[in-house]
Amino acid sequence: MTSVAPGSLSPMDEDVAAPGAPEPTDTVATGVASVDAVIDAVAAVDDQPLAEHAAVFTAAHETLRRALDDLDGLDDPAGSADASSTDPSTDPV
Repeated sequence: MTSVAPGSLSPMDEDVAAPGAPEPTDTVATGVASVDAVIDAVAAVDDQPLAEHAAVFTAAHETLRRALDDLDGLDDPAGSADASSTDPSTDPV
């Protein structure tokens, strides 16, 4: 076992990207404006005071949740999120 001087980084502490992973500076675009805005806001969080980080992540979570909720409506042409309520064969007996 190798010893590590106090305060120095051990090999396990180093950031190692997975092969083929995008560089941290690469911009990811989803094509969904609200999701892309969240990505930009989270990427810029390091430039903000620590006290503001929680608000950024809370807003990001709410925006992403709304985006997912919007997708749920795409799966059901009638706009109902709960298809089981209209299909008697899926009701538990």
